[in-house]
Amino acid sequence: MEKEIDKELDGFVGRLLRETPMESPSLNFTSKIMARVETVTPNELFIYRPLISKHVWGGIALVLFIGCLLAIFGNFEMEYPLLSFMGIDRPNFDLFTNLSLFSMPNTLIYGVLGFSFFACIQIVLIKYQFDKRFMVH
Repeated sequence: MEKEIDKELDGFVGRLLRETPMESPSLNFTSKIMARVETVTPNELFIYRPLISKHVWGGIALVLFIGCLLAIFGNFEMEYPLLSFMGIDRPNFDLFTNLSLFSMPNTLIYGVLGFSFFACIQIVLIKYQFDKRFMVH
């Protein structure tokens, strides 16, 4: 049954292809297309616009820098009425004291280092791939 349907479809397509005339482009078709292609400059093809502008990056860096300075050199003397009501001690924001008490397991350190290493490799490979794809001759 399927073979008969396939034969009928093949015959129908064959008849259609024989009956329709072959179209041919005009004599100067290629030169017209190439003239249009050559008029487009490479700068018009790919205009690089970053997702985050330089001003926003500067603002983010400034906020992070001020936050780090406050965390290291700041003296936070704040009252916590809600915490004292709940019977919780006041948090200690002394960075140098807390940093000396902080310890990480070796597996976490190895995992973060491995992830960072392979992420850097991926960044390099993806950059190479995009550079190769968007290279304008």
